[in-house]
Amino acid sequence: MPAGPFERAPAALERERLRVALDATPLLGHPTGVGNFCAGALLGLGARHDLDVRAFAVSWRRRDAIGPLLAPGVSGEQRPMPARPLHALWSRWSFPPIEWFIGDTDVVHGTNFVVPPTRRAGRVVTVHDVTMLRFPELCDAATLRFPALIKRAVADGAWVHTPSAFVAAEVIDAFGVPAERVRAVHSGVPPLAEPGAAANGTAAGPGLPPGARRYVLAVGTAEPRKDLPGLVEAFDAMMTGRLDESQSIAAATLDLGLQIGVPDAFAFFAVQFFVIGTFAGRHDELFPLVEQVRRDNPGMLAFDVAYGIICAAVDRRDEARGILNEGMADGFAELPRDNIWMTSVIGYAVLAIELDDVDAAAQLLPVIEPYAGEVAFNGITSQGPIAAYVGKLASLLGRHDLAEDYLRSALATAEAFGWTYHRATTLFALAQGRHRRLGELDAEGRLWLSEAAKLCQAYGFRSWKDPIDALAVEGGLLTRW
Repeated sequence: MPAGPFERAPAALERERLRVALDATPLLGHPTGVGNFCAGALLGLGARHDLDVRAFAVSWRRRDAIGPLLAPGVSGEQRPMPARPLHALWSRWSFPPIEWFIGDTDVVHGTNFVVPPTRRAGRVVTVHDVTMLRFPELCDAATLRFPALIKRAVADGAWVHTPSAFVAAEVIDAFGVPAERVRAVHSGVPPLAEPGAAANGTAAGPGLPPGARRYVLAVGTAEPRKDLPGLVEAFDAMMTGRLDESQSIAAATLDLGLQIGVPDAFAFFAVQFFVIGTFAGRHDELFPLVEQVRRDNPGMLAFDVAYGIICAAVDRRDEARGILNEGMADGFAELPRDNIWMTSVIGYAVLAIELDDVDAAAQLLPVIEPYAGEVAFNGITSQGPIAAYVGKLASLLGRHDLAEDYLRSALATAEAFGWTYHRATTLFALAQGRHRRLGELDAEGRLWLSEAAKLCQAYGFRSWKDPIDALAVEGGLLTRW
């Protein structure tokens, strides 16, 4: 294997500390994902005692603004560096070297597609993606200059860093870089305050608004390749019951994801399609899709649970019960706390409710009840108000007052946001709970069931026809779906 860019020259060995220079230009202006990556790299490297870290900005007018943005332990002395003429020169020649502007260094790291030429220092360039090659129509003029700069740097022996193995493979293919000169290193997570650190108890972490206990925020630039509007539109259409529209948007998003090479595009679509399909009662159509995704992603808990839910709906209840029993044996409280933890717990709750499994419900209720004031969302789909599942589990366990309180709370949330499916299913759960309590449906229970039936008919939530009809018969109603 060839020597890496961080292998020390004899002079560096004598000095004890390796001199590393990073391009901190992404810190200037409006913060971006690359800017956060750059800030994190400087924070981590600046804390190391074996490194002499400096930062520079390829900017004529804004270079002085970089100083206040640097992490402790990072210096920022430099001469002016006009970006446009330097980029034009660097795309054609290995001149002028970075040492002209920042002095001698052992390694220089270009954090945003461009690494300056050097006299002797090792070079690393970070390539975040290759959208400028795959979809140049989505890029501005400055971004379209990156390929020439990357090719020139690679031809001169620069090493390439990427944030994922997928992008590494694309770089090797697009630029002809030897695989041994490409390193995939995932971006890290910045230091965070301990949960509950706020003295007044109004916030559970850094930057949370007063009164917030838990919070998930996705932040990114609204570039066409990310199709954030499509994600929001699909989510809104799904939650408000516009199922055909939601499926069309999800399919268009899948097509874009496959075109630009998103590695998990099909899995994302499968998750969206699963939720849309279950809303519409298309369980028979979903079964082969979920079976395939589960087979392609062995050991993925969310897909195992989704498969169990489908099995329960298509009369493969033994398989569904086996998946639920595995979860009970492993302990629901011991599930890994990742971004799909709540999705998985709710999936098990759905299985327990569908299979009338009182033992599983008893295990799940204390796990899920602390989150009853929240809405479940995993970044792709939402499972609606968590209070609805708490109420359904409590109803199954015969804790009727508790169940109705939580179900009423969930209904208020669904109505406030216009989430039609969750409104309909919560109304049904209220009616079912009233029948369990009284052995019949009173006037309010009949009203709940009637409203649920109207919503399911109007929006095509076909999977609820049989349960509504069965409860109507048991409740003594003459009219059904």
